[in-house]
Amino acid sequence: MWTWGVFGDKALTITLLDRLTPYSYVIPFVGESYRFKESNQKIKLVKSKN
Repeated sequence: MWTWGVFGDKALTITLLDRLTPYSYVIPFVGESYRFKESNQKIKLVKSKN
C-alpha cells in the first residue's frame, strides 16, 4: 500500500492528506497522457514481435 512508503507511517500519511485535501484543487486534463500513449506503443510493439 502506498501510504506506508510515502511518509513511513500510515497514520501520519492519513493525517497529512486529511489536512491538505480541503485546500487542494482539481486540475482537469484533456487528451491522452504521454505515459498512457507510451505504454500502448510498447504493448503494440511486443504484440507485433510475437
